[in-house]
Amino acid sequence: KVQTLDYQTSPVYRNNTLSGWRVRQTIRLESQDVALISQLMGKLQEGLSIGSISYAVSPEQRQQVEERLISQAIQLFRARAALISKEMGHSEYRLVQMNISSSGAAPGPYPVRAMALRAESAPTLEAGSQRLEVQINGTIELKPE
Repeated sequence: KVQTLDYQTSPVYRNNTLSGWRVRQTIRLESQDVALISQLMGKLQEGLSIGSISYAVSPEQRQQVEERLISQAIQLFRARAALISKEMGHSEYRLVQMNISSSGAAPGPYPVRAMALRAESAPTLEAGSQRLEVQINGTIELKPE
């Protein structure tokens, strides 16, 4: 996926006289194929400078993981609510309120020196890992015996 972003123009002066213009435009490249994007970046950096590289979990993968985590978190919530009910001398509880939230913001872009990435070979990329979390908090009401 390709997206053009900001466009900046600034004057260049020599001896207090306008001698030209410097232009900077940003493009965003997104891909799930690390080898392909690395190869493309290698070709592009022959004439362009790389400003930053960042990774993020794809929306599809995030949704799958969060759904699995929500299911596990609800099971743990139910188990804890049942334990609390039992320890308080009640056989049942009623769920009054439940809040489910997820987090796991993608790491920010990694700024790189433009001159450092002006090379003839494609950059080596390794995505690493990202922590995804689901939090559940709720209120239960113990049913009277």
